[in-house]
Amino acid sequence: VSAYAYIYTTAIAFWANYEGKNNFLLNSTFSGTDSNLGEINLQNAYKLMNQEGRKAYLQFYYDIVQTPDYTTSASLGTQGHIESQNAFVSSIYKESDGERIAMIIENSFWEREAYGTIKTMGDGNEEYGWGKRNFKYMIAPVNKVTERKTVYCTYPNSYCFISSKSDQIELACDFMQFAQSRQCLSLYTTYTGCLRPFDYTMTDEEYYASTPYTRSLVDLTRRDDVDFVTLGPANEVARAIATVDFENKWGTDVVNASGIARSSPIHAFYSDKMTVQEYFEGYAKNWTEKKHTDIYNRVFGD
Repeated sequence: VSAYAYIYTTAIAFWANYEGKNNFLLNSTFSGTDSNLGEINLQNAYKLMNQEGRKAYLQFYYDIVQTPDYTTSASLGTQGHIESQNAFVSSIYKESDGERIAMIIENSFWEREAYGTIKTMGDGNEEYGWGKRNFKYMIAPVNKVTERKTVYCTYPNSYCFISSKSDQIELACDFMQFAQSRQCLSLYTTYTGCLRPFDYTMTDEEYYASTPYTRSLVDLTRRDDVDFVTLGPANEVARAIATVDFENKWGTDVVNASGIARSSPIHAFYSDKMTVQEYFEGYAKNWTEKKHTDIYNRVFGD
């Protein structure tokens, strides 16, 4: 498990797959009908705090804490992502001792970040070199009996700005358009192992120039049984709530039995021995109609 900032976004996959695409995206749009909570709009979106999928999200943390098959230092935030990556890729040397690491919880850029370590390993043994290891991306399972598609999420979290004072605005716009062309989008994926939140295709040549790990990501976008969605606040209130980490930490702390506010489920489960239900109810209690209304009024006025 890498530094726990990544665990938040990873665990969202369990929330998304429990709820399904429609219910889950209501947390970005605040417009539509939740299959259990009914109509959701800008005024009552606080009801989404009661989505059962949020328990699946928390259960993911809880299960990590309760099992010895994880790196404690990583889960508690004392091990960085580079150290986690190095431990993961080099654990193959410890396979004979039964200490090989089966998986790492990371963002999709992890393999490219570990390039230096992988290349060095390949210098000693070609089979361990770049593009030789058969790493694969594993999607989160659907958490209940259903015929619903698996939800596969990506985030548009990179931004580029053009200065209004520039005397080359037209040229800058042309470059931005070029950067979003099919060829550049595919090149980006081939090189980084990350998907862009656009509809684009890769040629066979580009696909096979990628590592097995990157190809496994691309393969998911081609499956009929996967809902590929791009997350992001889709209206003014959702964007305002996102400033307090509504999607990741829900903008609130849960107070433990000692009166200490915990913003991290991992610390609550590991140090405070809280249950999933206690933490879930704590968040739902804190995110009230009044708090939501206050943010709504801040955006639109009283």
